[in-house]
Amino acid sequence: MRSLRLIFPVLLFLAACDNCDCGDEFTPYTETSYLPLAIGNYWEFRSTNKSVDGLVERREVEDFVTLNDKQYYLVVTTHLSPVWSGAYKDTTYYRVANDGFVFVLRKNLGIEEKRYKLDGIDGDTWSYPFVDNYVADMKLSEKVKTIGNREVQNCKDYFFDVPQWADEEYTYTLGPGVGFLKEFSDAWGGGQELKRAEINGRLIEY
Repeated sequence: MRSLRLIFPVLLFLAACDNCDCGDEFTPYTETSYLPLAIGNYWEFRSTNKSVDGLVERREVEDFVTLNDKQYYLVVTTHLSPVWSGAYKDTTYYRVANDGFVFVLRKNLGIEEKRYKLDGIDGDTWSYPFVDNYVADMKLSEKVKTIGNREVQNCKDYFFDVPQWADEEYTYTLGPGVGFLKEFSDAWGGGQELKRAEINGRLIEY
């Protein structure tokens, strides 16, 4: 009888764990994921200009939706800096394909940008159709980046360029285990970098 009293609570606990979050194993976190998209994950950015105080942008995954028979993570960006003259908030849709490419949809452009290659290696290049029948070129570089006072290893820089255009060159940086790390205008010399993020319940600060 005593053994039954011990076993019964254990069975109840195991049954409950089938239906709820019962520890870290139920909030998966991948240390090497270059774009950990999950509802509730967020990123907060500061300016790369040291004279600008405070946060300039917050980005959060708010939903998982279907558009044109494709599934996307819906990411809402809130612009916090007064330098923005446009919309206070905007929405971007991210779709991760089976081959590791990440497509980014902004409805105002009307196209999917083939922006990231998550399993790509240093030197990889690709192109995709851009607005007004132009073509965007991408190049991946693997680098060590300094964010705040921290050195981040194994980062992936994605350099964007439309050869026929001027002053549009841009670099998007993803970091392992955190995703969005830095975005920088190579033409204008300014951008933003990550201050803090919460990834599957894990707070990361720089």
